[in-house]
Amino acid sequence: MSQSGQVSRRHALASAAALVSGSSLFLADSKKAAAMQDEKHPWVDAHSHIWTTDLAKYPLRNNQAVDVLAPRSFTDEELMAVAQPEGVGRVVLIQHHPYHGFDNSYLIDTWKKHPDRFRIVAQIDDKKGDVVILMKQMLKTGVTGFRIGPRDDQP
Repeated sequence: MSQSGQVSRRHALASAAALVSGSSLFLADSKKAAAMQDEKHPWVDAHSHIWTTDLAKYPLRNNQAVDVLAPRSFTDEELMAVAQPEGVGRVVLIQHHPYHGFDNSYLIDTWKKHPDRFRIVAQIDDKKGDVVILMKQMLKTGVTGFRIGPRDDQP
């Protein structure tokens, strides 16, 4: 800093260089950790469904009971227990409309626990008038794709 209290160009450039250098080291460590994880589990499962028996928090559509679930439970932990031994480290979770309909909250909550592991393809009710707004909101919650298409009530 100069005697007048102004930041000199030289001081500003030195500070910027130090900041870039420090952040580069952080990014390098993050990339190294991700690369090590990718070496152990390099594959991506591009289409999996998960569900839970916690119907109090994640009710099934049309008031279905737990006995419709097959298998009865298939949580993110159960999925990864099967996937990781096969080298799968990341999964695209697809909303399972027969069980949860348009309620994507279980997948979104799962993504919040493991945002580096999961991406979500949500189910959208295209009959709603605010679909664009809903989609934009969902993109902020781990959703990276949408299923819009044939359902029970469509030919």
